[in-house]
Amino acid sequence: MLKQGIRREDRWRYWVAAILLLIMGALGLYSTVAGIESLHLFNEIRLRVAGETTEALVLNIERVRVARSSEPRVSYQFSVDGRTITEENRGVRYSTYQQARETRRISVIYLPDDPAINRPANSTEPVFLLIGCILGLAFLCYGGHIAYRLIKTRSDSHLQSTLGTQQK
Repeated sequence: MLKQGIRREDRWRYWVAAILLLIMGALGLYSTVAGIESLHLFNEIRLRVAGETTEALVLNIERVRVARSSEPRVSYQFSVDGRTITEENRGVRYSTYQQARETRRISVIYLPDDPAINRPANSTEPVFLLIGCILGLAFLCYGGHIAYRLIKTRSDSHLQSTLGTQQK
């Protein structure tokens, strides 16, 4: 049924558009799900709105090899209302890594109602989460736009060919 309204010389364009749609849709879906996975984005918004800052004691500092580069990893511990929370965080900024090496203390943002939700104050994670979600949604929207244009063009050309044959 799809091949009836498409001219033979235009079929490759539709195949390219369909493949691009699949790729962009998959990238968009993956980026969006990865950004929202385990409610990281939701927790980040909560940390920005209601988070409190405290000083944490650095337990361990290391650089972990990732592909051809290395990524700083910092383990830290802090206490809130008699509870001691221990965390390990990757993706900290280099300045936070340097501060942790020099002073053995870092600033941590946590939720007062649930201190287990926390991150270093200068973490790079929120930036990547937001960028990933924005790119994911952009890919999904653009892929939907391509699909809309593809369907509209096909239906318009089919309508014109049908009207053209009826008028003759």
